[in-house]
Amino acid sequence: MQLEAMKKTISSLSESDAKSMLLLLFAKTNQWKQMGNTDSELAMEIEKMYNGLERAIEEKQKEKRIEEYERIHIMFGASPAGSLREALKTMKLEHKEKIIVFGDMLSVGPIYHLQTEDGQEKRANWMLTAFPYDEEDWRISEFEKSLHEITSISENQHITIWCSNSAHEQTALRFVLFLLKEREHQIQVVNTAALHETLFKRKDVEYQVLHTGEIPPEKLQIMYEKSDSEKLSQQEREMFENEWLSLAETKNALRIEQNGIVESKNESYFDQTIIETAKELNMDREFRKSARLIGQVLGECEQHIGDSFIEYRLRKLIEKDVFEVKGSLKAMRYYSVKLKV
Repeated sequence: MQLEAMKKTISSLSESDAKSMLLLLFAKTNQWKQMGNTDSELAMEIEKMYNGLERAIEEKQKEKRIEEYERIHIMFGASPAGSLREALKTMKLEHKEKIIVFGDMLSVGPIYHLQTEDGQEKRANWMLTAFPYDEEDWRISEFEKSLHEITSISENQHITIWCSNSAHEQTALRFVLFLLKEREHQIQVVNTAALHETLFKRKDVEYQVLHTGEIPPEKLQIMYEKSDSEKLSQQEREMFENEWLSLAETKNALRIEQNGIVESKNESYFDQTIIETAKELNMDREFRKSARLIGQVLGECEQHIGDSFIEYRLRKLIEKDVFEVKGSLKAMRYYSVKLKV
């Protein structure tokens, strides 16, 4: 890394982004020290972080300003955003309509008073502690960027929010609508799960969309063209805003969707499922790769929570001596587990 290039990159950071990167760097250093990694491995990891930051800044500089777009789409995750981006390109709308990606998984981790700086800081600390081994680090700067973009939308721009019935997307929907409260935006909400059921249901296949990321670009394009959702009324917006305030008073680190309602649960909610699945895989008798267990749990789970959270709970069960481990805890693919009997 050239010193002058580094200075140029770092000087373009805002104060909050610089603090976020510093916190992430300290967290990574502490993580690698605990894992016993070498100095050269840590140096490579820091260089990887820097290169990612440099690419992000370059992409940001290429973007048009938000107010130059006619329509804003809000997607809850990189995967669904990528699919919609492909659909917009096919329809030649990518220069007229912008996608804001809110990638943070709000079904996991604390959301207590998340609308405040203190709540955001506490969530950041929890995420960095809970997922220190996650190869795709939880980026504080990305969270702050999403908040900034959402609150920068002009009131004359139409907003479309795409979300399924998952706890992640439904929680994020309420959070975003709270951020936009008292703003005179025209807001349309497309329920991707319901619309997918209407447009693509087959009698010979029983399939339910768990999250928008499961829907391919060609189907999202059809949904874009067929969607006739009306704008949210003031009453509906106030209902969602109040539901956010109720969720933001809970201190649990997990949310699930039950019968159309987002419910807060203790983070140990899936622990017994992990144990029972391990027994099904004969892991009470032999070691098997942790990724196999985590994949099986996710495959049978009707909630969208992500593999990082299941591995986080598996590590907690290892700490509690429920599982014994063989291999390196650097990442899930490096170690195997077995139930203790």
